[in-house]
Amino acid sequence: MPRFADIAFPTAVRQSFTYRIPAEASGSDDAIASVRPGMRVWVPLKSQMAIGMVVRIHDEQPDFETRDIARVLDSEPVLSEELLRLTDWVHRFYYSSMGEAVQAALPAGMNFLAEPYVRVTGERTDISLRGIEGDVFRFLAEHKAEHEKGTDISLKEVARVWQTKGERALYRLVKKGLIEIWQIPRIRMQPRMETLWEWREDVRAQLASDGVDVVITSHFPGISGGREPKWINGLRLLSALPLPSTRQHILDQPEITAYVWNRIRESGLVASREVPAGQVRSVLPYEPDGISVLNDEQENIFGPVLEAISSRTFRRFLLYGITGSGKTEIYI
Repeated sequence: MPRFADIAFPTAVRQSFTYRIPAEASGSDDAIASVRPGMRVWVPLKSQMAIGMVVRIHDEQPDFETRDIARVLDSEPVLSEELLRLTDWVHRFYYSSMGEAVQAALPAGMNFLAEPYVRVTGERTDISLRGIEGDVFRFLAEHKAEHEKGTDISLKEVARVWQTKGERALYRLVKKGLIEIWQIPRIRMQPRMETLWEWREDVRAQLASDGVDVVITSHFPGISGGREPKWINGLRLLSALPLPSTRQHILDQPEITAYVWNRIRESGLVASREVPAGQVRSVLPYEPDGISVLNDEQENIFGPVLEAISSRTFRRFLLYGITGSGKTEIYI
């Protein structure tokens, strides 16, 4: 059973750091005993705790005292050995740190972040304090009494309730030993969200049955018969676009400027919703005639890529070549 793990952190430091896999876990079913390359771990780093990525496990005893891994955050590796080899090549070729290369390879929403939390220390909650310190302490004490563990209130939530004065009071309470602030790794993936814009449901039905001109006259009767504002023409152009769509795609239309779009939003005819970025279908026009013809070398490289796409088989490809060698045409 390997006894040591090399761990990379998302900093500019190029080297990895060696930690000990605790001896008491080596022969047990503890999660720490099953640590593997590609897993994130919670470890002490200087005077605080940090999240790092295991890039190698081994039995090579370092010539310095090592610290123990405190917690394994993943039940399975989030990066495969193949991706770890790729990140190792990237960090050597581009002279970046291993941790920075690893962070770039992680799935969107997965990161090395931790969330600070606050809790009251000890059992006494009837301590007499004045002013904002007393208010904040009583708030935390009441939270502790209402919750079984009393430890699940984040520093962000406390700051939201008490603003800047409360945050300063928190650190004074920490110095007095009445509360403590600690961190919990943020291990769940937070998918990147994107805003989609679409017609309001009743407006969409009216557009389908009566057309855009009827929508304009029914919602803005005061502008009929006179000179139309510029944004009204933008409204007509928007009715010809496939919605829902992103703001960026809408603003790609020459006649729909930021001003026009803001007026359309303020009119209340459109509504927004948040969706994971991976669910946003591409709305960019597909123009195959504008794609360059591949040369023989590009065709040889593109063949396996097309085969994987056609068979709906997941594979990874790295296009490696000097500037101007034709990588972009293959990607397109």
